[in-house]
Amino acid sequence: MEAVAGHYGVLDLSVNRWAAIRTAARWEKKIAETLGAFSIPVYLPTFRRITRYKTRTATSDIPLFTGYLFFDETRLDQVNALSPAYKKYVSQVLKTSDAALLNTELRQLSDVMSDYELIQSKLYGSIGDTVRIRNGVFAQYEGKIIRYGATHNRLVLNVSYLGLSVEVEIEDRSAEKLN
Repeated sequence: MEAVAGHYGVLDLSVNRWAAIRTAARWEKKIAETLGAFSIPVYLPTFRRITRYKTRTATSDIPLFTGYLFFDETRLDQVNALSPAYKKYVSQVLKTSDAALLNTELRQLSDVMSDYELIQSKLYGSIGDTVRIRNGVFAQYEGKIIRYGATHNRLVLNVSYLGLSVEVEIEDRSAEKLN
């Protein structure tokens, strides 16, 4: 997995006592960078989000635990010494009552994250857009989006199959938008 700016997506195995910081919305990476500048070990696991728009594809690394990052609890005094400009984005410092359990769970998470790349794919299409189905029974068939499914990640397509017009409901990540 590609780490966020710096090396915040890599667990520092020398740390034995982790704590969590709850941050203001979308400030996880900036707080991680700031703590990293003070040489405070930080762990911020992320996943890759791929969003396909009409004319472009955007890729971004999103924190796995929105609003949270982990740091070396023994360096708490340095976290408390952050400048007010950054401290206002630290909502809460959360210490654990079972440091061994958190350490074990973070190591397990780190192992999974190093072996697999978590990807969230999202297609932004409009009703009437033509898409190609990438996998499943209807792989390689093309269809038009006629509506969105019951959940936000589902599309209902009108597909021509065996000379008939059929409605097919698929996950949006199984569709590839055609120009």
